[in-house]
Amino acid sequence: MNELSLREVTQENWRATLGLAVFPEQQRFIADYVPIAAIALAKAYIRPGGLVWVPYAFYTATEIMGFTELAYEPGSPDNYWIFHFFIDHHYQGRGYGTQGAPALSSVHQGPSSAVPGAPAHRPSR
Repeated sequence: MNELSLREVTQENWRATLGLAVFPEQQRFIADYVPIAAIALAKAYIRPGGLVWVPYAFYTATEIMGFTELAYEPGSPDNYWIFHFFIDHHYQGRGYGTQGAPALSSVHQGPSSAVPGAPAHRPSR
């Protein structure tokens, strides 16, 4: 199994996130819509509930293979939520989900100087 890394979704990779999917019987546990990343990416722009929404993609080397989104309350060190955490159906059953949770928790390392209350955005190792 390749090591998993976490990268923030940007203008360079957002289209690739739209191709990620789970098995049809898993869909209801992740989101009510397909592609899963579509509304998640819109949340990053619209910021519903006054939260900051940061989408992330999971990678093995250069292959995108999963998605999640971190939402947090600006200025709060305690109010963070994980949404839409999934591994693409082509990569499931290989332990990537197990690697993904610790990778995501590593991005919350304290406030960033760029955005008050934002997590430090750095890929896991």
